[in-house]
Amino acid sequence: MTMKRHKLPALDYLDDHDLVYERAPEGWVDGVPMANGHLGAMLWGDGQPLHVTLDKYDVWETRAPEPNWDRFRYSVIRQLLRENRLVEIQDICSSLPKGSGDTVPYPTRLPLPRMAIDNLTFQGGRLRLKDATWETGRWRAFAHATRRLFVLQGLPADVTVRLDYAPNPGGKKVRQIQDLLNLWGYPPLERGTAGTTQWVRQAFPAGGEYVIAYRVRSCELLLSIQSSRDAANPLQAAVAAVENLPEYDSLHKEHAAWWRDFWGHSAIALPDARLENLYYAEIYKLGSSTRPDGYPIPLQGLWSVDGCQPPWWGDYHLDLNVQETYWPIYTSNHLDLGDALYERFFAMLPRFREDGRKFFDSEGAWARCALAIDGIPIVGAKPADDKYVGWVATACSPSYLAWLSHHYWLHYRYSLDAEFLRARAQPMMKAAWQLYRDLLEEGPDGKLHLPVCHSPEYAEGTPAEWQADTSYDGALIRFLCQALMEADDVLAAHDPDRSKYAEILARLYDYPGGNELWIAKDLPLTQSHRHLSHLLAIYPLGLLTIEGTEADRLLIENSLRTLRRQGMAAWAGHTYPPMSLIAARAGKAEWAWNMLQLYFAWLTPNSLHLNGDRRNFGITLFAGTAMTLEAGFGAAAAVMELLLQSWNGLIRVFPATPDFWPDVSFRDLLAEGAVLVSAEKKAGRVQWIEIESRKGGMVRIKNVFQGPAMIAGQKYSGDILEVPAKAGERIRIVPATPPAQKMEKTDRTKNWFGLKRLPRY
Repeated sequence: MTMKRHKLPALDYLDDHDLVYERAPEGWVDGVPMANGHLGAMLWGDGQPLHVTLDKYDVWETRAPEPNWDRFRYSVIRQLLRENRLVEIQDICSSLPKGSGDTVPYPTRLPLPRMAIDNLTFQGGRLRLKDATWETGRWRAFAHATRRLFVLQGLPADVTVRLDYAPNPGGKKVRQIQDLLNLWGYPPLERGTAGTTQWVRQAFPAGGEYVIAYRVRSCELLLSIQSSRDAANPLQAAVAAVENLPEYDSLHKEHAAWWRDFWGHSAIALPDARLENLYYAEIYKLGSSTRPDGYPIPLQGLWSVDGCQPPWWGDYHLDLNVQETYWPIYTSNHLDLGDALYERFFAMLPRFREDGRKFFDSEGAWARCALAIDGIPIVGAKPADDKYVGWVATACSPSYLAWLSHHYWLHYRYSLDAEFLRARAQPMMKAAWQLYRDLLEEGPDGKLHLPVCHSPEYAEGTPAEWQADTSYDGALIRFLCQALMEADDVLAAHDPDRSKYAEILARLYDYPGGNELWIAKDLPLTQSHRHLSHLLAIYPLGLLTIEGTEADRLLIENSLRTLRRQGMAAWAGHTYPPMSLIAARAGKAEWAWNMLQLYFAWLTPNSLHLNGDRRNFGITLFAGTAMTLEAGFGAAAAVMELLLQSWNGLIRVFPATPDFWPDVSFRDLLAEGAVLVSAEKKAGRVQWIEIESRKGGMVRIKNVFQGPAMIAGQKYSGDILEVPAKAGERIRIVPATPPAQKMEKTDRTKNWFGLKRLPRY
């Protein structure tokens, strides 16, 4: 495609990326995903009936007993570890709130009633990305981008609509949601009418409720979901949301305008049509999944599994999943999509500080790995036994808030918003750092060590899950100290802990492994492993780079060699995008591209990611069919990492595009330093680069031309181009001797995703 610079560009190129369904999706997982950051709708079935699986972020069971803080304490567990009394540690952790399926309620997301619409033909259709609208020959639907409203037009005259909890056809391990609600004391759904509007209400035993209100207006269905977190009177708010509305065309015009602006933020063009399709499908899902005034994106987003409790409680997993989910918002120039993450987790900080005090006796903040809404912890510990069965080190790790705080730092680096740095990023990073500061202990070698920690999910379920001096934690501690020192410079705040940051950096334990990154002290990577967290220093933290010292390059190279030797047998779908990102940072373009190609094996026809090799491609031993979103978003970030990188104050254009991508371009991707970048490559040579600094100042960009560059009529030579820029000024950079090749789109495959008569997956 040719991308011209417009404030709001023509979006016809997105037609090639629409999800086209040639037949009706028979199951929920193959359905049509629609959402607006507040409510979600998955459309599926053959129309007899059409099923609409509804979802909302704040429908949670939140009851959770407090742990026995006299026993559940770091000091107690530390002593038991010294004495190798592991079963007693397990016994302590087995009393924590957990998802055990017993009669005691525990935190989990809850499915909503499913809507069934009879006599609505569903033989196929198209999910149009440019305006996020589903369209068939007879009816169309959308989740309104700015109203808490789902709209469906084209109902037949004899339509009937039903709302009820749906039975799930899963196996015996799947608990029916109605059985679970009955077990936990939920009252039955209450039903009523208000004029022409019908509604159902579900009250929670712990207080609060949600209401689904819907009405049929001529041939239109209008539906809204409101909860006690949205309004003091959810019933009144839900009914009001579907009454006195403009006609369909006006509603759709409002909706389409939001999406037109959304797609106008950036664009890419690849010679790999399938990968380009995936990128735009993921950016669509990202724009559907969050709003600044909403909630962060949990594991399944707004498309929780139909009819039963979601896998892993539908929670916020902080050992990779939340972090990977938000990686693409920066370079794609959608910084506002992080607002819900920053604000909601910052509001949890008092709770995290209280938990840090109770468990670690620290003034630092402590977030658990698995969190419900409002930061309520979820722990999946197994009951005590006469032997160690593990899965408890995760419950005690100090690392999760530190990794989450990296997103706050990224927002500052990409926006240069000093007020955000002062009010949000610095306090969050400081709270995470304070916990590490209080846990570091001086060893016989004079260095500072972390005696009890855990590299995410490595050796989980065995005594080896209890580790010391992990590469993962070491990278996070270094990141926090360096970022807090830089924040102090920017804010001129005279941080009283500045000398402590420097001391920790000088005395912190070395990365374990010597000339490669091990998992932890005395623990090399000895098996295939789905979490690449021991490589966190390479990506996303960028502490070890191929532009660093020779020792850094050797550390990266040896670590990747060991990773390759151990293989992918235990990888999950969410492993491939991080591996692509790591390979791209290491300058291994073809490896980075190949990881994205292998990722397609994990996808459903509608581009959703499943946690298992359900079609037996033979690439992994990882089993399961649970859907989670983070891997797809990670893949979108990895695509952009091939096109643009910006770390250590330098912008790199096309740093990891494979040799067989001669023609590729992008528009208005965002680099660190608040710089928009556009570029085009034809026949393997960069034709031009365009930059726009939002803040002004000196922009440093790597010279990717085969010789000098021309900027505003002046010739610039050297490996690094230093370009002075005014805020808002567009600057075009071209080679001094411009090549004259025509860009050709070599791969013309269209509409890869959607349910086909002849399956592509």
